[in-house]
Amino acid sequence: MANRPYGEEGPRKAVSCILDVSSSGKPFNLSQIEIAQFVDHDAGLSALANSIEGQVLKTGADYVAVPPILGVEHARENRRQLEEMTGATVFELTAFPPSVPGLRLQTSLEAVFRKADGRLLAGHEATEVRQAGDLVQVIAARAPRRTIEIRSTAVVLASGKFLAGGLVGDERGVRESLMGLPIVDSDLIPTGDSRPQRLTGVIPLSPEGHPLFGVGLAFDSSFHPVAADGSPIAQNLFAAGSVLAGYNYAVEKSGLGVALATGFAAGANAAAYVKGVQ
Repeated sequence: MANRPYGEEGPRKAVSCILDVSSSGKPFNLSQIEIAQFVDHDAGLSALANSIEGQVLKTGADYVAVPPILGVEHARENRRQLEEMTGATVFELTAFPPSVPGLRLQTSLEAVFRKADGRLLAGHEATEVRQAGDLVQVIAARAPRRTIEIRSTAVVLASGKFLAGGLVGDERGVRESLMGLPIVDSDLIPTGDSRPQRLTGVIPLSPEGHPLFGVGLAFDSSFHPVAADGSPIAQNLFAAGSVLAGYNYAVEKSGLGVALATGFAAGANAAAYVKGVQ
């Protein structure tokens, strides 16, 4: 919390305080997401407003900085109401994961997707891809109680790297987990037969990072995964995100910038392909 006036010297005074907001009645073991979801309800918003208002009256603050807890679905409206209730300007800071702003973005994107007649299969895992000639035709997706088959006109593979399970490394080498696509390093040298430990650097902390984290799929200018001769694996298959070769997250430090940019481009190319086929 801070007092006016703001100027070149900043606020006159900045103080910290503890806000009493709990969705379960217990003021411990609460994540930011749980609090944000609670604030989306009238009871949670009122509790947060009362807690902030008490501190504003006590300190005379004009600006209130809070963690990202102002809601998941109604954050903008909640902020407006809080400012009306407390008489102070309220804004959010960044915080540690799990990310409430990230959940807001995901929720918004899913809403746009559904509005465009998209069908989101939550909890399904792609387990098999069937290809005929140079076209991917069927994707099998497994859920706890069923396996469905999806006939596809175009596919974007965005399965991630090692943590997400898109790439797997063991004593047999490094491989793409779903289709067995060829893997290369950042210099486009095949690494399919290389054990993961052979792709780690001698220096634990190196500015160049470990080569292992730059491995992935080779791709062309349209984001088609390509074979060793540079030809597309399938005309209707595109790839995006960290599964692409050359993207070393630890060195790149763009956050999800590469995923966003390549996802947009691959999605646009897949859509253009579908329109051309139709």
